[in-house]
Amino acid sequence: APAQAKPKPKPKSKPQPSPRERATQVAKEPPVATPVTVAARPAAPPQPAVVTTPAPAPPATPDPAEVERFLAALRGAIEANKHYPRPARRLGIEGSCRVSFVLALDGSITDVQVTTSSGSRYLDGAAQEAVAELGRYRPIPPALRSKAWPLSVELVFSLHRGGGH
Repeated sequence: APAQAKPKPKPKSKPQPSPRERATQVAKEPPVATPVTVAARPAAPPQPAVVTTPAPAPPATPDPAEVERFLAALRGAIEANKHYPRPARRLGIEGSCRVSFVLALDGSITDVQVTTSSGSRYLDGAAQEAVAELGRYRPIPPALRSKAWPLSVELVFSLHRGGGH
């Protein structure tokens, strides 16, 4: 009969240290050096061999004549959009009102509101519509150096002086 093989003895495992003992062992181990990289100061940039003339700086303030032309054209577009309301015409109502709005850089018109009433809801409504329905105008030219332009316009409704369409 074959001899039975003796079972191999299990290797004795080291007893695991308690969490407290592990913390003490970790604290006793020497710290691992972390490499530190020190960036060298960059050398001064080389001076260009050829001197170029810088582009002329934009004017400090926009040209008043250009501003006036732009605003006059915008006012013309609003006036062309203005219509005298039939009820006001029939009743002989005249007046003027001021409408404020914001012209954005891309030419869009927002925040349209009557700021000074004519006293007639018909005229106020027509004035507000003249601006709001325009909706978009030309973009603000870069020379005018503005991203958004709060503006207002006074619209006159007159039956006798060509103040309405």
